Amino acid sequence: MKSQIMRGAGETVTVVRLSANKNGEKIVADDLLCLISPVEGKYEYWKATLDKANREICKGDILKQNDRDR
Repeated sequence: MKSQIMRGAGETVTVVRLSANKNGEKIVADDLLCLISPVEGKYEYWKATLDKANREICKGDILKQNDRDR
């Protein structure tokens, strides 16, 4: 299966979920390719289009950019 988002156009991210007490985080998904772009007309909001669906990710999870050298 070929990737729909070209690696040069997208970003590799890790998705984390904060713990209830905000002191820790749990990795939900690692090394995901996605395209991050502002929502049209609302530049304070951003959307991430994932290369492949991932049912583990929930609303409120946080994207973290992976290091560029990985």
